[in-house]
Amino acid sequence: MPTSFETTRAPSKGLFHSVVCWAASDLLNLASLTNATVGAGAGGSAGVGALIGIGASAGIQAVADPQGNLGVAFSFSGIFPGPIAGMGAIGGAQVSASTATSIFSLRGQSLDANASFGSGPAAGIDVSRAPGGIYTGTLTVGPGRELL
Repeated sequence: MPTSFETTRAPSKGLFHSVVCWAASDLLNLASLTNATVGAGAGGSAGVGALIGIGASAGIQAVADPQGNLGVAFSFSGIFPGPIAGMGAIGGAQVSASTATSIFSLRGQSLDANASFGSGPAAGIDVSRAPGGIYTGTLTVGPGRELL
């Protein structure tokens, strides 16, 4: 799954730095407490197929690591054609946890597998493996629709 990653370096003093740190303090505290790289944001996925099909997913998350780094991760993937069973879509809030020791290790491509279930309230789980044995798990909850 191709992933791009952007960071912003805020000045060590000033209003922008204060606002960003205040808004992200819970995420930074969670990363420190769990000693894991974590994220929170929004995204979704859709797919259709009967053994072979097409699918796509995208997301954006604020990410933090135990070293106090904060960034924004954009993710997107597509499979055309590939192994897909069913037809449906989900979108909503996302949370993730990764074995990456730094947000900078989230860059690059990875292999990905996901599944979702439910109509109306729905949930989806996504697991990816990047080079170097970095695993990331993402949970999506929100409105969804299973058609098959």
